[in-house]
Amino acid sequence: MFKLKNMTPEKLHSYPDLLYGEIQFTEAEERILRTPQMSRLKRISLSAVPDWALPTLTPPTRYEHSRAVAHLARLTGEKLSLKEEIKRDLFFAGLVHDVATPPFSHVSEPFQEKITRKNHEQAVESYLLGTELGEEIVSQGGDLARIIGLVNGEGEPYGSLINGRSSIDLDNLDNSLRYLRGLGLGQGRFFYSPEKQAKAYEIYGGKLVLRISPEDLEGWLDCRRETYKFVYSSDNLSPGAMLSRALYFAEKEEELDNDFFLKDEAEARVYLKNDCNPRTGELIKNMENWANHYRQIVSLEATGLDPRWRHLFTGIEPRFRVADEMSSILGVKPENVCVYFGWDRGYKKIQIPLLDDKGRFWSADSLLSEKGDLKQRWMVQVYVHPDLKEKKNAIQAAFNESVGNICLPIEVKSQVAA
Repeated sequence: MFKLKNMTPEKLHSYPDLLYGEIQFTEAEERILRTPQMSRLKRISLSAVPDWALPTLTPPTRYEHSRAVAHLARLTGEKLSLKEEIKRDLFFAGLVHDVATPPFSHVSEPFQEKITRKNHEQAVESYLLGTELGEEIVSQGGDLARIIGLVNGEGEPYGSLINGRSSIDLDNLDNSLRYLRGLGLGQGRFFYSPEKQAKAYEIYGGKLVLRISPEDLEGWLDCRRETYKFVYSSDNLSPGAMLSRALYFAEKEEELDNDFFLKDEAEARVYLKNDCNPRTGELIKNMENWANHYRQIVSLEATGLDPRWRHLFTGIEPRFRVADEMSSILGVKPENVCVYFGWDRGYKKIQIPLLDDKGRFWSADSLLSEKGDLKQRWMVQVYVHPDLKEKKNAIQAAFNESVGNICLPIEVKSQVAA
């Protein structure tokens, strides 16, 4: 697809795609897809909670998503008429941006960062240097240093195309919609076209801007809203909290090391269930049996955060400390109590400058305000083993004692689950 020296045109291979109908790759690009490092992503879900613990259709894989981001990167590179080497490396960066994703992605990434000192973008370097994947990319003219930089959002204005952090990038143009469609949610609704938006980036005054109508931006926001409505539902959060708790016990027993984060999800599941401590194994077994998914007992939600609570949302350690304290107060096994402190990751500031169809800059603030998306949402949830579901009042009291009876003060939605 790219004009590399001394290369004759290659036969194109088409792959069916959930969102785009089909995606085409050359034989050379296929060699990259077939490397062990990329093939591993066929066994890493786009969902942090694995398919065997969800009541939905099977989520897409990181492999499908990575192919798609590379496809969008190609469209963007061609639209911007980039230099051939930039266009090529942007495509490669899209292809490998998730290659270092650990098993169970966002659930296990905090443990990956703690143990390896790298997040999954920073860890991409180890998947490229001295590997079959990296060697294949170099043989096709790729610049590994530039590719690694692009994956980590460096090298403006192009770095924010792959890793825009708090903006609209090629990664999140694809992932929310692919996740939603793959799980069978949001059916019958058209949200937006990722391919259209991938071809709508422009360079203006040396900066990246996006030409997007209010209607298309509203569709993108609606898609994220629908996606995260499920992400923060009990159907997803209950097994997610159980999995996080299982990893906590494994980390506590020094059973997680660098090699764990190189596993695929099938290998990680077997390891956690059969080779780790009994508490971790029991949690994984309960995840496998939907009847044993933990019940939500406490749910708090607010758009404002009392400063006295802020420490509970710093890292993941507070949720485990509170769960341990609650289990001690209740006199139950620690693995039978899970606590979640988190904020809505569907909330996203629109920092990339926006152009309307007539080339005029416009602000998304009015649209975000109308949709209620200008305020961050903070959430607290407690899940317990089904055998404890009748102890609602005792669990509520144990939670209050563990966190010091502090309440979320602003627009609180609080309940003891039925």
